[in-house]
Amino acid sequence: MRRLFAGLALAALAACAGPTIDAAGSCRDLCKSAGAGGFSVESDANEVTCICAGGTITDAACHSMCAGVGKGNSRTAKSMTATTDNVCQCT
Repeated sequence: MRRLFAGLALAALAACAGPTIDAAGSCRDLCKSAGAGGFSVESDANEVTCICAGGTITDAACHSMCAGVGKGNSRTAKSMTATTDNVCQCT
């Protein structure tokens, strides 16, 4: 009986946690589609920031990535050395 209860408790906990979101994979895909040669990603519970090494991120592509990682707000920006928008920030 204890095993059954423990198994049910773990299953309920996993269901509440929701899906695991792969911010690094989403950033990699975004940067690849933007024509970038590489990427870096910073993420925490409140925010995901994807920085592409080159390329140009469109507002639509950034919004799509943010929606895919469960964030409702998105914005593009230029990193300090970029000439085009190469950063996507999701909150």
